[in-house]
Amino acid sequence: MDTIEIGTTTVTETEIEGVKEYAWDDTHIYQIGIESFPGHITNTYLIMDGEVNLFDTGLGGKKALKELERGLEIISTHFRQKVKLEDISGIIISHGHADHWGLLSHPELKGKKVYIHELDSETLVDFQKRLTGAKERIKNFVNQAGWDLEMDNIFSLDKLQVRIADYELVKLTNGQKIIADYEVYHVPGHSPGSILLKIGPVLFLGDLILSETTPHQLPGSLIEGCGLRLYLNSLKKAASFGNLLGLPAHEEIIYSIKDRADEITVFHYHRLLDILDLCATEKNLFQITDEYYQLRSEYINGKTIAELTRDDQILALEEIRAHLDYLIEDGKVIMTETDNGVLKYHAQ
Repeated sequence: MDTIEIGTTTVTETEIEGVKEYAWDDTHIYQIGIESFPGHITNTYLIMDGEVNLFDTGLGGKKALKELERGLEIISTHFRQKVKLEDISGIIISHGHADHWGLLSHPELKGKKVYIHELDSETLVDFQKRLTGAKERIKNFVNQAGWDLEMDNIFSLDKLQVRIADYELVKLTNGQKIIADYEVYHVPGHSPGSILLKIGPVLFLGDLILSETTPHQLPGSLIEGCGLRLYLNSLKKAASFGNLLGLPAHEEIIYSIKDRADEITVFHYHRLLDILDLCATEKNLFQITDEYYQLRSEYINGKTIAELTRDDQILALEEIRAHLDYLIEDGKVIMTETDNGVLKYHAQ
């Protein structure tokens, strides 16, 4: 067992069979890793402080449910906190990406109170409709990027079905207090309705800040409420909370939120400078993306854009376009449209 000093509070950190406990006073938080899809682990957190709540669920699937149940068994057996799925009162969703709420598709969780920011709540209300619209939007985006890409079955989530009528939906707003005075803070950028949740000395970060990865950026020109400028402002907001223990939705816990937020901010400013240099001559988005990842191939494990999976190619295009949007907003890059609908960019 280790101890972490957060202001005047001592938080103990204990790990048993892959489940981590963070405890102080009468509050116990358990981190349970759920494999949402191969190689991609979502950290779910069971919060026990008189009642039982879950922060994020991971993506759906029988394997994910078994991993959650195994986590509860370890908590019951080794941490001596008797808990079962039916004891969970509420489920708090950090944001509307499916790897954070997809397990709601399982009937074992029906009847719970589900908390999600109002701007991401429609994702749960009619996910398949939103998915259909997203695929059409991405198709147009890829065409404008100047990239001929097979678009069938992108981001394969067609089988994910959630009946939100099976739950009590609570739409969150910035500054709201829920449950036992848990504090909700709206941090748009990575998604329109991303939230932070503050419980005592702990700040649940969702995908806003990760310990190793710089979270994916969606262009605001593609989805309102996303975008690099919003994201960087949200990083500042998180850093302003001071000395708190950061519990992210992926990867390892963060002992200094401000230091990690500063690292991510610097990373994005360097990326902006690289992209601005690449725009010295007019190029389309695919060309800029391809050249950027030739320059910084370490960010895609030494591969070229052509060697990535189709879904990762789309993510790469979105990431670079988010930075181009920022440069366009600052008047440093001009965007023009060609006769065939392809968008091109050049520095002023």
